[in-house]
Amino acid sequence: MVLLIWGSGGAGGYVTDDAFEHIVGGLVGGLSQSLPVDAVYLDLHGTMCSETFQDAEGEVLRRVRATIGFFQMAVTSSLSNNFPRRPIAADMISEARIVKTKKRLAFGEVDLSRAVEGARIALVTLTYVISNALTGCYYAVF
Repeated sequence: MVLLIWGSGGAGGYVTDDAFEHIVGGLVGGLSQSLPVDAVYLDLHGTMCSETFQDAEGEVLRRVRATIGFFQMAVTSSLSNNFPRRPIAADMISEARIVKTKKRLAFGEVDLSRAVEGARIALVTLTYVISNALTGCYYAVF
C-alpha cells in the first residue's frame, strides 16, 4: 500500500484553486508514477467545494479515473472508528454488514470483537460510494 497524499481541513468556505490543483496534482502525479496498481482507495469527505468546482470531490474522481482507466476503485465518504475497549493481542472476529443502501451510497458497519469473550473492541461505520457502471464513479455531495 502506498499513501500518495493526505490532507485535512475544517469548515471555512471554498478551497482555493491553487490549493485544489496542488492537492489533486500531487495525487494524480503520484498515482501516475505508481502505475500499474492493483487497486485504488480514496477516503473523501463529500462536502468540498473549490472556487471552480462545486463538486470538487467529483472532479478528483474524474481526474483519477482519467489516470487509471476503467477499473473499480473504492471510495468512502465517511469512515469512523470507535474503540470502546483497548485492543489486545488475541484472536479477533470481525463482522461486516450493510445497514442501508441508497441509489449512490451504501452505509455499513464493521464490528471487531475478541474471539474468546465476544467483547466489542471496535465499531467502524462507513459510507461507501457506489460506482456508476459507465463512468466508474458516482459521487454525492451531502
